[in-house]
Amino acid sequence: MIKQILKLVWKRKKENFLLILEIFLSFIVLFCVSTFAMHMILNRLKPRGYEIVNVWRIGTASIESLAFDDNEWSIENTNNMLEMESLVKSYGNILESALLEPVPYEQVMNSRPYTYREIEISAGYAITYGDLDRVMDLNIINGRWFNEGDREANITPIVINRLVYERLFEPEDPIGKIVFRGRGDNITENRIIGVIDHYNKDGDYAAEDPYVFEYRHIREDNPPTNFMVKVAPGTTAEFEAEIVENMQNITKGGTFKVDWLEDMKRTSFKFRFTIIAALGIMVLSLFIMVATGLMGILWLNVSKRTKEIGLRRAKGANKGHIFKQITGELLVVTTIGAFLGFIIAIEFPVLELIPFVGSNTYYVAIAISLVIIYIVTYTCGIYPSYIATKIQPAEALHAE
Repeated sequence: MIKQILKLVWKRKKENFLLILEIFLSFIVLFCVSTFAMHMILNRLKPRGYEIVNVWRIGTASIESLAFDDNEWSIENTNNMLEMESLVKSYGNILESALLEPVPYEQVMNSRPYTYREIEISAGYAITYGDLDRVMDLNIINGRWFNEGDREANITPIVINRLVYERLFEPEDPIGKIVFRGRGDNITENRIIGVIDHYNKDGDYAAEDPYVFEYRHIREDNPPTNFMVKVAPGTTAEFEAEIVENMQNITKGGTFKVDWLEDMKRTSFKFRFTIIAALGIMVLSLFIMVATGLMGILWLNVSKRTKEIGLRRAKGANKGHIFKQITGELLVVTTIGAFLGFIIAIEFPVLELIPFVGSNTYYVAIAISLVIIYIVTYTCGIYPSYIATKIQPAEALHAE
């Protein structure tokens, strides 16, 4: 039976070409969307690495007195930052505080090359000051977090996440090691003092990247200007207004914005969900058109093969044989189109064409695409196959 179906498909290769092309293109589109969706879903299952409940970002939306003057950080800027730090620490319902830039879920990505023993990676980085580990419950798995004594260090201290450790040092102990930041004439030495478990800056649905925290004292030039604070449970919006007003008084007219990390997470999710929803609607529309086209083409093919099917019935083929023949041909055509798409899709994990997407994501996306393609094509072939079973042997004579 299978051999006979393959012969029939080959003899009708011209008629089947458009079907194969349609299935191939549909598979590629479905693979791309499935990869994006699975990338988000699999990332969501991985640890974020920090706490967002009751954590706020008090951001400097516009502060004239902290503006750059010929690219120099003024003494007035430093004094204002110190006064704001004292203000933040004076509130009893602020349990921990630190400075950080950029902050989680912010649509900013800084990256730099870091090199150790001729191995170079690109890693995101943030500058920080204070007890960020306690503000966000960072899990330090080796070494320690920054402290005031690090200001006196001759070499800038850094804390790295697990991914940096795995790509540059594993299985060595990285504590105390020197890494080189930058390239060419712009190279800076950094000393590793700690390793945290995970830190996924862009949130739950993005891939975690290698990440580095660099210590910068509040009295140095251009310190981070976002205050990250952990507030006591039950802290209300009235407190937001109070702290913003007091900071505005310090900076003489500057404006501030308070963001809850939980709200920033929701905003980030809405942005990503909007993209995946738009792609989903596009794919659904595509498959409606594909399904309609497949059914129409199959129906037309059946009507053109009245003589062939009638002769088979005259030779003893029952309705089940006819149904299996038509659906079998369709499944063979689907396999050819899907196989061509599979050859393209498998190149992505093999050649690592998109580095931040893991191989497992591609394999799951390929499996999903194959299942959906076969379900759609088989479903589209049921009714035309049923029509074919209704052809009687006598109808073959009318086809002459």
